[in-house]
Amino acid sequence: MNRYLNIHTIFQLLSSKLILYVTRYTGFLDMKTEGLPPIDPNKRYIFVSNHQSYMDVYVMFMGFPSRIIARACPVHYMTSPRVYFTLLMPIIWLGGGFPTKRKRAGYHAVDHAVQLLDNHQTVVIFPEGKRSAPGVTPAHSGVQRIIDGASIKPEIILVHLDWDKQSWFHRKLRVAYKEYHGDIDASAMMRAIYAL
Repeated sequence: MNRYLNIHTIFQLLSSKLILYVTRYTGFLDMKTEGLPPIDPNKRYIFVSNHQSYMDVYVMFMGFPSRIIARACPVHYMTSPRVYFTLLMPIIWLGGGFPTKRKRAGYHAVDHAVQLLDNHQTVVIFPEGKRSAPGVTPAHSGVQRIIDGASIKPEIILVHLDWDKQSWFHRKLRVAYKEYHGDIDASAMMRAIYAL
């Protein structure tokens, strides 16, 4: 299937722009982006990020022009079964979410992520595994296993999401991106992310 006609791509393009317009119109989110990376549609990408909000995956791509988002889509990300298997599952699935665990025999989230990369789709991963403050939660090795398992090594983009709660109805967000060519080590990646 043409990646640009993929149902995930269509949903992600529309939802990212809708969230951008709504948050700007209401004044809820004041977002600044730094170092937007060039996206080559012929390459595979894995975005490695810290995790502070349920909105992280969606805001991560809001600063990109639509034509650049389309090059990265469809985007997929791991999420907790506690979040995935709820009434929101259809929306999470359309948004590219897949659970870290299933009851189905033989399912492994890391293997699924590798398969997505091999199918020329983008993967987002939060090595800390859950929402956390900087440096509080140790990074897990899943990102290393995904990169090592891919048939073609993906381009690695580090993302630092720096949320600042101004009030209940207003947030500031700085999103910094950087291409990464260092050691394939989750802890080293997280140190580099927090240094952005």
